[in-house]
Amino acid sequence: MISRLKKQMAATRIQSYIRGILGRNVFKDKKKEMWAAMLVQRAIRGHKGRNISYNKRMERKAQISVARIMRGLISRRRFCAILKKREFGATKFQSTWRMSVAVDLLKYHRRRRSSSIVIQRIFR
Repeated sequence: MISRLKKQMAATRIQSYIRGILGRNVFKDKKKEMWAAMLVQRAIRGHKGRNISYNKRMERKAQISVARIMRGLISRRRFCAILKKREFGATKFQSTWRMSVAVDLLKYHRRRRSSSIVIQRIFR
């Protein structure tokens, strides 16, 4: 009986050692899996963060570009409006001057014509 009890105790002890070894092996495997999972998660989160940062930078660049283009467009329109006003003023001034010269020329020709008529009337 004692030998059977010793055999059972020895078998129990061997089983506990084996179970310990197997448990440690399972723990090591799970630890490796966890490490691999964390490595993949870390890489994915880093990639995602870099993409978000890049997209924000590109969005900001696009906003700056659109704002710059719009400012240029508005400035060009204002400049063209100023030029049109200047051209209109110059055109108005030129047309007024030409009208004045034409009126003076018309008066001169009328006077001359009427003078020639008077001279012809006197001689006839």
